[in-house]
Amino acid sequence: MVDFVITRIKRIRNLGLFTKFDWSDDLEDFRRFNLIYGWNGCGKTTLSKLFAALELGRSPEFDDLEYEVVTASRSWKQVESCTEMIRVFNRDYVVANVESIGGPNAIFILGEENKQLSDQIESDQEELSRRSSALAVTKTEIQRLRDRRGEIFTDVARTISQNVSGESTRNYRRPNAETDFQKITEKSILEEDALMACRATIGQKQLGSLPKLLVPPNFDSQLREIEIEVKKILGTVISAVPIQRLTENQDIADWVEKGVEIHQKHESETCEYCANKISPDRTAELEAHFNAADAKLKGEITDQISVVNDRMETVRNLKVRESSNLYDELQAGYETTAAELVEAQSELLAQLEVVVDLLKEKRTKTGKKVEMSSAIDDAGLLDALKKTNAAIDVHNAKTSEFEGEKDEARSALKQHYLSEIVDDVKSIDAKIVDQVSVAKKIEEGDVSKGEDVGLAALRSRITENKAVISSSHKACAELNDKLARFLGRDEIAFEVSGDGYVIKRHGTIAKSLSEGEKTAIAFVYFIVQLSDQDFDLSKGIVVIDDPVSSLDSNSLFQAFAFLKESVAGAKQVFVLTHNFEFMRLVKNWFFHVKKVGGVKQQSFYMIKNRQDGNLRTAYLAALDRLLMEYESEYHYLFSLLIDFSEDGMLESIYLFPNIGRKVLETFLAFKVPTLENMDEKMKHLDFPEMEKSAIIRFVNTHSHANRGDGVIGFDLSLTNGGQQAILSLLSLIEKVDVTHYESMVKTCGKAV
Repeated sequence: MVDFVITRIKRIRNLGLFTKFDWSDDLEDFRRFNLIYGWNGCGKTTLSKLFAALELGRSPEFDDLEYEVVTASRSWKQVESCTEMIRVFNRDYVVANVESIGGPNAIFILGEENKQLSDQIESDQEELSRRSSALAVTKTEIQRLRDRRGEIFTDVARTISQNVSGESTRNYRRPNAETDFQKITEKSILEEDALMACRATIGQKQLGSLPKLLVPPNFDSQLREIEIEVKKILGTVISAVPIQRLTENQDIADWVEKGVEIHQKHESETCEYCANKISPDRTAELEAHFNAADAKLKGEITDQISVVNDRMETVRNLKVRESSNLYDELQAGYETTAAELVEAQSELLAQLEVVVDLLKEKRTKTGKKVEMSSAIDDAGLLDALKKTNAAIDVHNAKTSEFEGEKDEARSALKQHYLSEIVDDVKSIDAKIVDQVSVAKKIEEGDVSKGEDVGLAALRSRITENKAVISSSHKACAELNDKLARFLGRDEIAFEVSGDGYVIKRHGTIAKSLSEGEKTAIAFVYFIVQLSDQDFDLSKGIVVIDDPVSSLDSNSLFQAFAFLKESVAGAKQVFVLTHNFEFMRLVKNWFFHVKKVGGVKQQSFYMIKNRQDGNLRTAYLAALDRLLMEYESEYHYLFSLLIDFSEDGMLESIYLFPNIGRKVLETFLAFKVPTLENMDEKMKHLDFPEMEKSAIIRFVNTHSHANRGDGVIGFDLSLTNGGQQAILSLLSLIEKVDVTHYESMVKTCGKAV
């Protein structure tokens, strides 16, 4: 062991009210003598549990406790067993020792015959310390590996959640990733193209189905029939006596031909246009030019033009949809086939336009053949139409199987991301197995190293050997002497009974002990243990939490004197208390400790609470100036009342009914020095009765002045009117004694 002192508690997590504490840079380091003041319920006793946890590197009460305690040479964290000398007296110590104090507990090692056992204990303790340190290092490494493994799964779960959309992955977390990882039988890592395709599939929205572009089933045969009929018409020649003027001017010929039909229909003998008589010669001449065969052929030409136009309309009605109507990955291919279709449409329409033009030409040349130089070719259109409809089929198939494809893409992506971590996880798992094996050998003993006893057995052997060499016989006199000095009376005494002892009051075995007596007995027992052979007070740290809890005021000074005498020679001392009078005695003792080498030897702190959201948390702060400078708690409590500002939360006003009661009782003690109770004294003060009633209700109903257990009892109405009650109390003090009020305000550093 080496000398060491604790300089600060750098951080605490998950220790009761100390949920998230970090040492403030403006807070003085711990010194040799340290006083920590705090009221009941503020977290004082909880803080003492941290010192007790150092030996094991953990707290049985707080499983997720994290901390870092800094000493002059190094820092200690959770899972690290501190082998240095620390003894802690707190409520846990009282409970653990008062009940078992009648058993064979070790106090002193007595007799030459026990030296061998003592040597065995020392050897076992050295082995326990060595293996405990090695185990702590191994467990730290196991935890580091497990944390790293957890980080890997947390990261991959986040990646899957962000990249694999869907109901099942919306809340995908680390446990989901670990479960799915166990199902992987082989790695399945996607190539970049496949990875991008899966992401694209997942990112798409479902589109509607598209209708195909269709022509009549017999469209091709219809065009063949048109081609045959057109060639037949173009090759037909009609014999007639042409009229030069009409032959050369088709528009005039059409007009005259129509006129002939009209005149024949109405049996007109005069021209309906000029009203001149139509000569027989002219009639014969026109009939020779426009004979029946000619008229029939022209009718066939007109009919055929109509048929060709119908086919052209069918082609024009093949409307190509925009590529944006298809899924993204199909758009490029669709645009190519759609362009081919549009081009084929144009080509076929152009061919049919030529046919129409030839028929129109034939109408003016019924007496001559007209050549059709090329056939009607619709193969390009039908081929392009087939390709376009094939693209539409692919699109429609994807629409009908849309969710299935998405699920496959999600599964592929999830497998991909989980496969990427397979090697890292297997490597970490192998290391964890190795470290667990090392830890098991440390805990159970490594036969290859000659370790035939496990840690549990080693601890048990140490405990059993200590019990064997313990002797309470010669310690009884010392215990009784110290207990009488601590309490200031000798009515309680220890008496040997077999290998142990019993506790008697006035010579009779005590059937019950008060809380104060239990605390006193446990503390005296604690002080005696400081003289054990395995604890050197001059090199050790002593932590004492409220040794005067529940003691009457007559025993307070006696107990203080005993404490001062017993621990003054310790390497470092921490005293925690909620009792103001005891705090004042300890403060004065520490305050007068002389400097060593020009360095002061004392530090003063208090535990405060604050609201962190809906949570009340504790933290360590410098002892308030008013508590340092004045011998009365009244100044400090008065300053708290002035500074109070209600936020509507029950926690924020938790202690103020007691604060108000203490301030009011102190004020009434010197303003109305009678033997009356507080309510009767209030009647002597000139102040509105309604406000006095509100003050009395606030400090009586909600305070715990009459509760010995220190538990506050109040109802939820405390948050309604609490601020006003405090303001009324301050107003009462100001009105009754303005000089006193203004003096107190100035003392608290406030402007009047």
